[in-house]
Amino acid sequence: LACLAWPSRFVIKAGIITASIGAALQCLSGAPQLLAAIAVDDAIPYLRFVRPYDFHDDIVTQKNANPQAAIFVTYIIASAASLVGNLDHITPLLTNCFLLMYGGINLCCFLLGWINAPGFRPSFRFYNKHVSLFGAILCLLLAFSISWFMAVLAIGLFFINYIYIRKVRQMNELTAVSYKAMGGGPSDAKNLGDIGDSLRYKITMMILMNVTSTENFHAKNWRPQLLTIVDTDDAGVPQNMELIALAAQLKKGRGLNVILSVKRGSIVKPGAYDAMMGCRHMMKRYMAKEGLEGYASISVTHQEFSDAVLASVMSTGIGPISPNLIMLPFLKDYKKRVNRAEEMIKTIQGLAILKRAVVLFKGSATYPRKGEQLEEGLIDIYWVVEEGGLCLLLPYLLSQHRIWRKKTTLRIFAVATDPNEDLDQLEASVMDYCESVRIKAAVNVIDMARSTIATDMTRSQSPPRKADMRVPYQSRNPYDHRMTISKALSSTQDFDGSKPLSDATPRASSTRKILS
Repeated sequence: LACLAWPSRFVIKAGIITASIGAALQCLSGAPQLLAAIAVDDAIPYLRFVRPYDFHDDIVTQKNANPQAAIFVTYIIASAASLVGNLDHITPLLTNCFLLMYGGINLCCFLLGWINAPGFRPSFRFYNKHVSLFGAILCLLLAFSISWFMAVLAIGLFFINYIYIRKVRQMNELTAVSYKAMGGGPSDAKNLGDIGDSLRYKITMMILMNVTSTENFHAKNWRPQLLTIVDTDDAGVPQNMELIALAAQLKKGRGLNVILSVKRGSIVKPGAYDAMMGCRHMMKRYMAKEGLEGYASISVTHQEFSDAVLASVMSTGIGPISPNLIMLPFLKDYKKRVNRAEEMIKTIQGLAILKRAVVLFKGSATYPRKGEQLEEGLIDIYWVVEEGGLCLLLPYLLSQHRIWRKKTTLRIFAVATDPNEDLDQLEASVMDYCESVRIKAAVNVIDMARSTIATDMTRSQSPPRKADMRVPYQSRNPYDHRMTISKALSSTQDFDGSKPLSDATPRASSTRKILS
């Protein structure tokens, strides 16, 4: 260019120097303002110290309009880069950072257009989301063509900042909800929105629309969708932490997990909504203590306990992603709380009508919690009648948790209820079945043929058939209406689909499980 200069080549040199000084002055004034704006919006939490004015101020006065801290930080960064001695060492990194910034903006525009976000309204008449996608891909290709190492470094710095910002935002949200639950005002933390939330919502809706088209899963795809009922005090502190611990330890099923607390009252009462949200937040905190990933729900109603639970069961979830296993705390003082005991019985009867499996947990404060490691443990399973395989599946999932996995033994007590049952053959059948479904367990056989336990557990509540009504009840064979374990083993199939356990949705199980 100096050779083409007129009238002298010093004109080009002077122009380059002037342009460089102008760009430097522009960066000197623009970069601190941009850095201060990021700090004021709290987009990057570790830049809060460069705020030019108090975060609570709504008006920028002339006194605090000059971002002195941001100017000083910009000066330090620019000086450190200049002291390297050769700007060519940092130019590829700076260029890749700029390219990733523009590529990120294009990618966000494409994603917002793809998910049809109502808040995304571009003013450019001829905007097309595919052009934004092309721009994002082009920026990424240019970054790697300049320097693949610097491109990888810039992407790594981006993800480190992203993870940090996300963790801090989650902590701020929990703090804000806690502060509001204690009666405080609105939080100072700003929520600028996240494209990731909209993207996850879009993907979730697409998956749900595909899943809900099939109401019944195959047995090999069945997994427990838990709805756990717990009692809480007025502040929302769970009174059945061992029940929450059990729900957390069944997470190997990787299904839905909902914790429900029923409160008597009216939601239209002043202050009821804030109290409900405070209880919900407190339940979330205690769920996090046990490592339980799921949802906390509060039911405020004037209805009876059974009606509230059954309504929650029917309204929670979508299609097949709905609770199919309800866990309830065992009512230990049922003799003193007769009304509550009757409500519990009505609840279990309603859940049986809704074809939901039921677990009554008679736990205690000594039940192992998060952070504990059992030196030695036993999970005893009393297998009385055929119940869809749930009696074996739940203890197996529990034994896979790290608290139980180290030194825990599964023991199956197969209960013989037929007086003509061959006990040795029953033991061999149960052992073969456990081997076929890949569950390691010790098998013992208990002869209870003289008892009516199986009859009591499998007696149908539906009206008797006309053929049965002709025969007096005393003369009917009590073994006709039940399926013994040996008979069940001859007709059941395996977990993996070649032999599904039985029904795709296990029936409400009355089989007793003792955890020791």
